[in-house]
Amino acid sequence: MNTQQVLSRVALAFEVEPAQLQAGSRSTRLVQARQAAAWMLYFNQRHSYSDIAAALGYRDHSTAVWAVQAAANRAKRDQDYSDKLGQIARM
Repeated sequence: MNTQQVLSRVALAFEVEPAQLQAGSRSTRLVQARQAAAWMLYFNQRHSYSDIAAALGYRDHSTAVWAVQAAANRAKRDQDYSDKLGQIARM
């Protein structure tokens, strides 16, 4: 699965457009979807943080690090979010 496929699957699961994941909007729904995409790219695709930053329009790799950690933390405390990550991985 390539980066665009990951973004398409995340967009489908979060009911957003793939282009919105790269747009930088700070709405809660898009931030959570973008973090899920970062998590999927890091853990399922083994992309570097720099590659994730470039794919999602982050300024630099440190934002990608934060996004991956935020998604992992949210998945630990929010079962619905965790289920979405699992759903995306199984698509």
